[in-house]
Amino acid sequence: MPWIRLLNVYLANKLPEYMVPSRFVLLDAFPLMANGKIDQKALLKLRDTSLTNSFEYTIPRNYIGFELTRIWEKLLKVSPIGIHDNFFRLGGHSLLAIRMVAEIQKAFPGNQSINITHVFKQPTIAGLTKLLTTQPTVSQPDLLLPIQIINGSQKSLFLVHPGEGLAFTYKVLSGYLENYTIYGINNPRFGDLTNPFKSVQEMASSYIESVFSVQKEGPYYLGGWSFGGVVAFEMARQIKERGHHVDLVILIDSYNFSAFSLQTAKSEEIEYFLSEQGLDPTTEEGKKLQFELENNGKLSINYCPKVYEGRVILFKAKNPDPQFLNISVDLQNGWKVCTGSKLEVYTLPGRHADMFEQQNLGNLLEGIRKVLNIEENF
Repeated sequence: MPWIRLLNVYLANKLPEYMVPSRFVLLDAFPLMANGKIDQKALLKLRDTSLTNSFEYTIPRNYIGFELTRIWEKLLKVSPIGIHDNFFRLGGHSLLAIRMVAEIQKAFPGNQSINITHVFKQPTIAGLTKLLTTQPTVSQPDLLLPIQIINGSQKSLFLVHPGEGLAFTYKVLSGYLENYTIYGINNPRFGDLTNPFKSVQEMASSYIESVFSVQKEGPYYLGGWSFGGVVAFEMARQIKERGHHVDLVILIDSYNFSAFSLQTAKSEEIEYFLSEQGLDPTTEEGKKLQFELENNGKLSINYCPKVYEGRVILFKAKNPDPQFLNISVDLQNGWKVCTGSKLEVYTLPGRHADMFEQQNLGNLLEGIRKVLNIEENF
């Protein structure tokens, strides 16, 4: 539809790229709740009836473009795809992006320097074609990932990456936590086999400096999913130790493994997980992701948190994943011993691995909005 193209151009000139809507939905009226407020859960369900926010379809101009189109259509199961379509607006996510990099490296064995960071910075076939033509320089992910910037906002929520080392999962929160600026925190050493973080404490200390670079004073709002919550907890403890105020720490089904007798996942178990996700652990990007998962798993197992007296929220998955089957019976995921009476637990539907999937996202958003004291219109 031509009007989608016009609206896309208009918004792209007014908003940062990450704030341009990925979908448009035609409505006669907003769905309302009984109290007359907008029913945002109902809005989430309208995604399947939305119209894509794409540029007009443009075919590739050379062999590289055609090969990239083939890879995208295979991974995304979408066709046709134009050279200006955005990978993430077509349904791509971090694991698919890693698979895509692996496929590109297979298709173009003479160009191994392209990596996951390039995909996030140039998420179109046109952009990647240019990169492959010019031999991109090696690049690491930026530590701070702007997800939602609210000019004049006094409140920022910092969300630490899960075990995969990348925070792009949190981009789905954009637009749903009004009045809060949101930053994801990537591991700037993603896949660095020679100089990884040696402890959760070291990682937290490094991340804090980046937080301070954009917010000098508290209150601070921190959180993370899985391993990200572990790092966020340690960040809160260190920030408070430095004399700053942390208002809230949000643990999205994170575990304090020091409260249990556990061993780190074996390499073959992680290889199996990657294979289940369609990732080849023998590729360059597969090796990086496997190393990231293994290293962060070790850091999490070896981390023994000190007592933290601030407010901590735990969103616990109701249905345990197999790897957490024996410890999920602990209703506090092991955090009670280091948080005292200020730990609040909310049990949400779903499993650990799918808390950000569409079927569970509405409940998670509702919980986050509640603890952030966002007006109850969800």
